[in-house]
Amino acid sequence: MNLILVTGGAGFIGSNLIKALIKRYPKSKIVSVDNYFTGKHENEIKHKNVRYLNGNTMDIFSLWKKHKLAKPKAVFHLGEYSRIAQS
Repeated sequence: MNLILVTGGAGFIGSNLIKALIKRYPKSKIVSVDNYFTGKHENEIKHKNVRYLNGNTMDIFSLWKKHKLAKPKAVFHLGEYSRIAQS
């Protein structure tokens, strides 16, 4: 079973990407890492193969280790600010 990482999965684009990934790869596990600065819990996709972790991308390695996750087969990095000034 493959593991897919989506950063920013609680945002508009990330949540829609997760919906598409579930349809395309129904047997894969999907993990979202989001700090909920702009993402919302209401955007979370309720599915048995989707897991949401609250955290920052700069702490991704410690989050991965803490939750004992396998190495992802694919990464979709959407978890950054949409405005250049904030980044």
